[in-house]
Amino acid sequence: MDAKALRFIQRDARSIQQLTFTTVLETSSGEFLDGKQAIMDLDLGLATLAEFEAKGIQATAQLPPPTRRMADSPSHSGSRGQRIGAWTLVPEAQ
Repeated sequence: MDAKALRFIQRDARSIQQLTFTTVLETSSGEFLDGKQAIMDLDLGLATLAEFEAKGIQATAQLPPPTRRMADSPSHSGSRGQRIGAWTLVPEAQ
């Protein structure tokens, strides 16, 4: 994720932001199979913020293998496409 695109709240020489990552596994027809949500609270000093802005924010999510056969999965019958989305909600400063 491009950290330069995020808006951080500045508090006591720290950069504050909360990211929510949502990962969804679905069939090529859009049927939900599994999902996971993770929250990352960032409270960054200047050096860490500079590193994130230079290299980006890396996050990974793992889902267990589906418990049923995926005959209509993208790898077998074409793909609806991979999607990634990012939304930034800026909390109000206290």
